[in-house]
Amino acid sequence: MGVSLISVFNHKGGTGKSSTVCMLSYAFERSVTVGLIDFDPQRTLTSLTEINETFKLPLLENVSKPSQIAKLSQRVIIVDMPPYIIDGALDILKASNLVIMPCKPSIVDAVATIKTYEYIQDNTEVKAVCLLNMVQKSTTITNEVKNVLKEQGVPLLNAALGQRVVYAKALSYGTNIYKAGNRLAVAELDQLAQEILTHLI
Repeated sequence: MGVSLISVFNHKGGTGKSSTVCMLSYAFERSVTVGLIDFDPQRTLTSLTEINETFKLPLLENVSKPSQIAKLSQRVIIVDMPPYIIDGALDILKASNLVIMPCKPSIVDAVATIKTYEYIQDNTEVKAVCLLNMVQKSTTITNEVKNVLKEQGVPLLNAALGQRVVYAKALSYGTNIYKAGNRLAVAELDQLAQEILTHLI
């Protein structure tokens, strides 16, 4: 079985792309080998590991082309994409097995996610799904955003990531969620990883 390539992408900044990549890394590394590519010029994940030496992520250096990714030994490669199309970005999207579009529960984020989905549909043949991120469950705005996305034909994952302090700490200090003792966060990540795997099969 070859490499499964997951791109985390949204045209809007601040939707939680880097955080999502980090959390997915923790979830997948429990069962498969994982590699991360920091393709965003802001280099958020790379900067975090440089600032905090205890922050360990399986970042891959000097890998930016689909031909290079195809030769990797890791089972799952997750790419932190920029919020805009730079040189080589479309090639990575086209080569992906799945594109995950993080979206916070706001109408502004929903509109950006719809446009992102339309871009992917127009320019690739890749499956794309929306991941609701930083969610406060059963709130009116969350339900409104879900409805807007569904009305526009954007596929939604059943799994979502809640607005939890443990996720912010994980991204700031490199705390592995599975070692932090937060059962709700672990359950969310397990559900998310399992659902994503069904899209990759």
